[in-house]
Amino acid sequence: MTDLIAELRARAKASGGDKLLEEAAAALEAAREDGARLRETLRDVTGVAICGLFDTHREDTLREFSLQELARVTEVTAPLLEEGVTVESVYRRGYDAAIDAHLRESDKRAVADG
Repeated sequence: MTDLIAELRARAKASGGDKLLEEAAAALEAAREDGARLRETLRDVTGVAICGLFDTHREDTLREFSLQELARVTEVTAPLLEEGVTVESVYRRGYDAAIDAHLRESDKRAVADG
């Protein structure tokens, strides 16, 4: 996507500032940043959830995830622990990114539809 954004910006510049190309490049850049933020949130929420699952259902978790996968989970969640991030705040971030955002979009569509 980075190459496409750069290409759009180059074409916009070459054409003397084509607004449509500039807007498309900006929209793609924003989408890329949003995707990265959502992946980070998904990573954190999943890591915290797996840790909680391991604490309460150890045998089930070990059947589903390999030790190598669980080690990766601890690598992801360790910085959160060091920062003192609460489980609830991680889940709040996931809720805001997935559920609340979906509901806001649904509300916008309902208003637009009249």
